[in-house]
This record gives sequence, C-alpha cells and structure tokens, in this order.
Amino acid sequence: MKAAGIFRRTGIALAAAAALGLLGLLYDKSQGAPPGMRAVVQDDLRLINQLDSDWNVGVMSAKVGLNESYDPLVVPAQNIAAAIARVSRHQAEQGAGIDAQLSALRQAFTQKGDLVDNFKSHNSILRNSLRYLPAAAQEARDALLAMRGPEAARAQALAAAIAESVDDAARYAVIPEASQQQALEQAIARVEDLLRTWPEAGGAREPAAIYLNHARTVLRQVNDEGDLLAGILKVRTVGALQQVNTAYEAFYGQRSADAEMWRKALVVYSAILLALVAWTAWHLRQSYRLLEQRVKERTQELGDALESLHESEAQLIQSEKMSSLGQMVAGVAHEINTPLAYVRSSMETVSEQLGDVQSLVRQSNALLAALDAETPDPDALQAHYRELADIAGAFEQHGIVQELRNLTREGLHGLDQIGDIVVNLKNFSRLDRGKTMKFDLREGLESTLTIARGAIKGCRIVKRYGSIPRIECAPSQMNQVFLNLVTNAAQAIGHDMGVITVSTALEGTMVRVDVQDNGAGIPEENLRRIFDPFFTTKEIGKGTGLGLSIVYKIVKEHGGTIGVESLVGQGTTFTVRLPACAEDVAAHVEAEEALA
Repeated sequence: MKAAGIFRRTGIALAAAAALGLLGLLYDKSQGAPPGMRAVVQDDLRLINQLDSDWNVGVMSAKVGLNESYDPLVVPAQNIAAAIARVSRHQAEQGAGIDAQLSALRQAFTQKGDLVDNFKSHNSILRNSLRYLPAAAQEARDALLAMRGPEAARAQALAAAIAESVDDAARYAVIPEASQQQALEQAIARVEDLLRTWPEAGGAREPAAIYLNHARTVLRQVNDEGDLLAGILKVRTVGALQQVNTAYEAFYGQRSADAEMWRKALVVYSAILLALVAWTAWHLRQSYRLLEQRVKERTQELGDALESLHESEAQLIQSEKMSSLGQMVAGVAHEINTPLAYVRSSMETVSEQLGDVQSLVRQSNALLAALDAETPDPDALQAHYRELADIAGAFEQHGIVQELRNLTREGLHGLDQIGDIVVNLKNFSRLDRGKTMKFDLREGLESTLTIARGAIKGCRIVKRYGSIPRIECAPSQMNQVFLNLVTNAAQAIGHDMGVITVSTALEGTMVRVDVQDNGAGIPEENLRRIFDPFFTTKEIGKGTGLGLSIVYKIVKEHGGTIGVESLVGQGTTFTVRLPACAEDVAAHVEAEEALA
C-alpha cells in the first residue's frame, strides 16, 4: 500500500512536470523571432547598403581627383566585411538557413573589392603621370624652342604638338569621352611622327621621349580606369543585398506565422491545464518529501552547472584574448600599410627621375670624350658644353637633386617607422605568457601605445613617466592590461579634443600606473559593477563584458590592485598598483639619489 502511494505520487509529479514542460515548450514556440534581433539584422543590412553607396561615391571622387587619400576606397570595404560577418552570425544563431544568399553577397563584395583595388592602382599611376606631365612637357618645349639652325622649324612644330597634346591629355583625364580619346590619340601620333624622324643625337629627343611616355600612360590608364569603373558599377551588390533582405523577411514572416499558430495552441492548452490544476492541488501536500528529494537533485545539478559555468568563463576569457589580438593585428596592418604606401610612392618617383640623371651622366661623358680627343673640335666642345649646361640648368631649375634627396629621406623614414612597429609588436606579443621576469612597465606602455596606434588615432597622448623600478611580472599579461585600458579610454572619448594621459610613479613599494581620459565618464551606478564579468554598456556585438574582468583578474594574480575614479562629462582614471621587491626599490632609490 505504501509502495502504491509512492508510485502514485511519483506519477502525479511526473505528469505535472510533463504538463509544465509542454507549457514551457508552447510558450517558447509562441514567442517567434526576437524583435531585437530582427532590428539588428535590418540595421546591418541598411548599413551595408549605405556603405556600398559611400564606396561608390569614394570611387567616383577618386576618379575625378577629389580624395586626398585612398581611405574612402579602403574603409567601406572593411566595415562592409564586418557587417556581413555580424549578419552571418545572427542568421546562424537564428537558424535562418540563408547561407546561399549570404555567400552570393560576400562574393559580390569580394569581386567589387578586387576591382576597387585594381582601380586604386591604376588611379595612382594616372595621378602620378598627370602630376609630372606638365613639367615634362615644359622641359621638352624649352629644349625644342631653344634650338637654332636648320632644325629650328621642326623643333617649333614638335613643341607646338607637345603643347596641344598636354591640353588634350588634361581634358581626357577629366572628360573620358570617345572624342577626347581620339583627339589625344591623334595628338600623341603627331608627336610620335615628328619624333620618329628626329636625329638620335638631337638634344631635345630625350625630354620629348620622357614626356611622350607620360602622355601614353595617361591615355592607357584613363582607358583602363574607365573599364574598371564600369566593372565596379556593374557588380550586383545591391541585387545580392536585396536577396538577403528578402530571404530574411521570408524567414521572419514564417516565424511569425508559426508563432501565431503556437499561441492559439497555448491558449487551448492553458485552459486544459488550469482545469487539471484544480484536480491535482490536493496531491501537492503528499508530494512534499518527493519535492525535497528533487531539491537535493536540483542542488547537485546547479553545482554541476556552476562548474560548467567556470569552464565557459575560461573559454570566454580566451575568446576575449583572441578578439584583442585580432584588433591589434588589424591596427598593426593599417599602421604598416601607411608608411609602406609612401615608401613605394617615393621609390617610384625616384625611379622615374633616374632617366634625367642618366641623361646628365651621358652628356657629361660625351663632353669628357670630346675633351680627351687628340685634336678637340671647338664647335663640338661648345655644343656638348651648351647641352650639358641646359641639362644641369634644368636640374637646378626643377630642384631634381633636392627632390631625390627628399624622396630618399622620406623612404628611409617610412622604413624606420615599419621597423619600429615590428620591434614593438615583438615586444608586445611575447609567447611566454605565463613566464615571469623583471620588466620595466614603461617599456610595456610604449609598446602598447605603438601597437594600439590605430585604436587611439585622433587622441592626443600625454606621457608622464616617473622613475620606477622594474617589477617581477608576466610582461605579455601586463601588456594585455595596458592595451585594454588604453583602448577603453579611446572608446570613451566621443569628441575631437580627446586626451589620454599615461603616467607612472613609485609609492612606497608599489609601482603605480594611471590611464586617464577626458571622455564621457562612467555613471555612479555603473562604477560598482565595472569589473563584474559580462557587464558592459556597449552595444550588442561590440563588447563581451570580459575585458575589465580579465584586467582585474590579471592584476589580482600579480598581487596588485586596480581602482577607478570617474566624473560624468569630465573623464575617467584607472589606477593600477603592482608590488615591487623591497630590494629592487631600495636599489632603485639609491641609484636615483646617486644620479641626483
């Protein structure tokens, strides 16, 4: 009889659990797609469309020479890739099943990105030729118009043809129409015909040939650039984006219809369940002991869940580290590309100027050969001297030697910048993350500021390094702490007068590091939770809430403390204090006193 009561109570409990489980299932099914997630996806799709339009505007601006740099051709592609990645992640989480449409969208933007990169290269070459075309034409015309004797008439005709082709090249670069192209081709052909019968030893042949190369480059690059521009505009990014949007709307529409059906089922089931509740109410007292046992089991499950949560926390911490590494690598790539671009530009210009230097050397050798002859010809000497004087005068007039010196200096400066970034990256990303050693925190701060240059771009950095001893720590972990604090400071600044102040000082046996910004500040209610895991005030998808929690954990593991002071509208200061060995502090103080 007792066993029968136990079985009966167990059956009732199981039935109640099944009924509640079914209720929960129906409720979950009736909710449909989260409206917030749908809004996030729609915002990202609108953002991709806007970025695509901005990209097209940037390409057209580069075409007509309105851009001061090629950032409008690079930045939209990066932002579009990030937005597509977010949309892909959302669709995977929701199970939308539109991988084919997203793949087509990625392929369309990849194709467009390749065409834009090719366009940027052609546009750079075109700009360079357009910049040097007038100077090359003027140099050739000066040499031609200075000629006397029987070739003077032909020289004037060639000079006139060059002047006409300069205007045609400028017009064609701005208005790449078929009529302008034909006019430029005819002008180049006239110069080629006149130059084809020009004497090989003619003094003006070399500058005229240099100018002709620039004119041909303009003709070729404008044609290629026009083809690339047409190809860019033909890429079906808008159509692919519309297909993704249509697929998402169909998915969410189906989810809404299914949710409505489940809501009706929930209403019917709830009515039935309420009737059963009245019937089963009196059984609840008898199930007290069974519930007590279930509480114990639940406690065990919660313990297991807590252990699983700790494992998940470790995985999330590793994910945050990889996220920081990704941001760092993107910033380093951008910082290396910038000096590399003008190093390449400088070297290309130097290569173009070598033709003028070669002409000077060749004419100097000719003059020396005439001087070394057994019976020097005065007329030949005078002719060689005049030509050498003209070339040297052109060097002096155009400042070619100074320009070559400046270009070489700029190239070496760019290489030094790249070397500095590589050294700081090596110092920042040590592989022995868990190994402790003597480390000067100021070196870590310098490496961090260099690596984070892309993230803190636009902020003025103020360094107030006080004299401090080295401490025993894991350098890579300390660099991670500094990178997080400096990046957070830059993100907290929402105006164009941003200042980040980094300072160090010695307080007794503690080394103090302050990272201060003049950003928006942190409200009082958030200061108490700032180091809690998963707490973040950033938008969805822009922060995990683990950055400062990891910083807190690293500082604590090193026996230090971290604090924060903030005033809304004025800024925030994070203060890190780390212990130094008493002997190291004493030796440091003694050394400082000796220097004083």
